[in-house]
Amino acid sequence: MNLQDVYLVEELRKNKIEDNFRLLQGCSLYYSLFCCLNNEG
Repeated sequence: MNLQDVYLVEELRKNKIEDNFRLLQGCSLYYSLFCCLNNEG
């Protein structure tokens, strides 16, 4: 594991929480849209 790998791992660890939050938001948005479409049909 060289220095670049360590740096990448640190960056990933920092971004993970933010990414998970964004993913969760995206999923709930998609889910709401899906429910709306189902209710209309």
